[in-house]
Amino acid sequence: MPKGFLERLAEGPVLGDGGYLLELEKRGYVQAGPFTPEVAIEHPE
Repeated sequence: MPKGFLERLAEGPVLGDGGYLLELEKRGYVQAGPFTPEVAIEHPE
């Protein structure tokens, strides 16, 4: 059986494209706002 996200996170850093962050926010685990890169706020284009 494949490892879950929390199991992978317990083993060390987990890389992703950012979509996981939106899913974690939807499930109530994190707030995505603090993780928004500053460049995305200053240069949204």
